[in-house]
Amino acid sequence: MFDDGSFVTVGTYESDTACGLWLRRADTDQSSNGEAGDGGIYRTRALPELPTGTIDDVSTFLDNGVLVEVVLQIQGRPLLLMAGELRESMQGSLVFTRRDESVLVFTDPSTVTSVTWVPERRGLIRS
Repeated sequence: MFDDGSFVTVGTYESDTACGLWLRRADTDQSSNGEAGDGGIYRTRALPELPTGTIDDVSTFLDNGVLVEVVLQIQGRPLLLMAGELRESMQGSLVFTRRDESVLVFTDPSTVTSVTWVPERRGLIRS
């Protein structure tokens, strides 16, 4: 939450050619609006493992002109938000997909270098 009482929401967008992150200012905390309990498609749950507090720094990264990653430093703890999806293959292995319509969250950004991404994670430009 900002000093003026507004919030930032992180979502994704999808066009004919790309998927990426979309950051916007909101007047209310949409995570507490009860949509999940009202039969909507969104599910909410507590995530106590995520850092909370003052955001000290924000780094954004583009892939072919599309915002695909945001790293927040929250009171010294990093939090990586990435446009992507995790799915299970027909063989039962996990497939880490970048630039997809979901948001992946990493409390340890170095984790992203230990898996194989489809498409490959490279060429990011800090914006």
